[in-house]
Amino acid sequence: MRDAVVITEPGPFGIAAPRIEYVNPAFTHLTGFTPSEVVGKSLGLLNGRGLDSAGMEKFRAATMDGQSKRIEVSHFGKDQKLFRVEMDFTPIRGERTGIDRWLFIQRDVSQRKELEDRLCLERQRLTVALLAGQMGVYEWDLLANHLWWSHEIYLVFGVNPETFMPTQESFNDLVHPEDRQALWQKAETSISQHRVFVHEFRILRPDGQLRWIRNCAQAEYDSQGGAVRQVGVAIDITERKQLEAELEAALAQLKGHTANLEKTVAMRTATLQEAVHDLEHFSYTLTHDMRAPLRAMQGFAAIAQDESAGRLTPTALKSLKKISEGALRMDALICDALQYTKVALGDFPIETVDPEPLLRVILQSYPNLLKYRTNIHIVQPLPPVLANPAGLNQCFSNLLNNAVKFVAPGVKPHVRIWAEVLPALESVSPPEHTPSTLSSQSSTLLPCVRFWFEDNGIGIAPEHQSRVFDMFQRLSKDYEGTGVGLAVVRKAASRMGGRVGVESEPGKGSRFWLELKKA
Repeated sequence: MRDAVVITEPGPFGIAAPRIEYVNPAFTHLTGFTPSEVVGKSLGLLNGRGLDSAGMEKFRAATMDGQSKRIEVSHFGKDQKLFRVEMDFTPIRGERTGIDRWLFIQRDVSQRKELEDRLCLERQRLTVALLAGQMGVYEWDLLANHLWWSHEIYLVFGVNPETFMPTQESFNDLVHPEDRQALWQKAETSISQHRVFVHEFRILRPDGQLRWIRNCAQAEYDSQGGAVRQVGVAIDITERKQLEAELEAALAQLKGHTANLEKTVAMRTATLQEAVHDLEHFSYTLTHDMRAPLRAMQGFAAIAQDESAGRLTPTALKSLKKISEGALRMDALICDALQYTKVALGDFPIETVDPEPLLRVILQSYPNLLKYRTNIHIVQPLPPVLANPAGLNQCFSNLLNNAVKFVAPGVKPHVRIWAEVLPALESVSPPEHTPSTLSSQSSTLLPCVRFWFEDNGIGIAPEHQSRVFDMFQRLSKDYEGTGVGLAVVRKAASRMGGRVGVESEPGKGSRFWLELKKA
């Protein structure tokens, strides 16, 4: 027998409780109390250390009319552990009209009540989630054509649950007229093909608001495959649809701006290219037109010196010599400026270049290097690099000319050239023209080769080293030059994705370096 049985005196039921006269073994199993511990004691001992006034009030109210009742109360066992019971109590009447005893039959419903409490909590949480997600749940009995809505779905559709009766017809009236046919066709297709029903449509609330609904549902089928019920959820997605519309409009606007920007860039690029072309034409024309008078100045000065040398005063001869030397310097400056323009604006394709044979040709063919009777030593190997052949030739020749020129009087120039391989450096920018066999990304990750040109010249003071590669910078008037050569080196290095630098001390020579990507 699993039900606990308790027989008590007839009363009273108030602050105190009737005394217990009998308990069965199931009572001991349920509460832990033996018969000797409870018989003769108040039924209130099951209320634990404190009096459960609510429980006693239930007893009192239920026994007022002397009829059989069923209530649920909380009790404490002998170990003070709380348990919940469902209690049936019935009056036992004697021969007289009064109640002689009360019979209590108790069942432990703690586990059931715990499950009910948990279910209630989960329902509360589900309600909160549905409200937060602006969604509701529905169930459609397809056989009886009966539609049930949760409380939240009434909120989604903007109708009053006390006055609105959910039916297929009343729901259809809420759907936007333009969306009804597609909705029902999709629903019928999903049911017939045993697929999950997912569809987005518009509704018109009674207050005139237009809202977007996303419906997700799954049908249930009988043993013959016929649909009997559909359970689904309706979600208000109006805000999402509004954001999608705004995003689409923004993307269209951005697309228009992009097209206009590309058009503007193309126009400006064409204008810039035309300007560069005009500038190149102007540079070449100006150079040609300026060099013609200079050649005339040199020629006439030479004729005057040759034919009238005996009739001219020393001062006049000195003036003619200055005219000739000035014309030569101006011609050299124009040539160097033209060379800089070619490097800065000309086509500069990049390819793999072997630097060693390039240097050998420069040493054998450049007269300026022979003039200074230079001792040049090349330390092998010189690794191949990614460069423009003409640009690299210009860099090497200018660095060599610079190394042999700036030496103290009476000192024979000594130049040592070598190379070292360095890891890839982020500071080295990719070349403006990358070979087709290499991607621009892979080329920027290649290691670098640094070429060193070490000389025994006069050196450069630290305060001048930062501007030695600038245009028209002549650090000493005691040496010939235009101040353009090293500027050409820096521009050519930049066009090839490299860089240049110098290490120097006055009186101890200089070490110029050129850094390019290793091939």
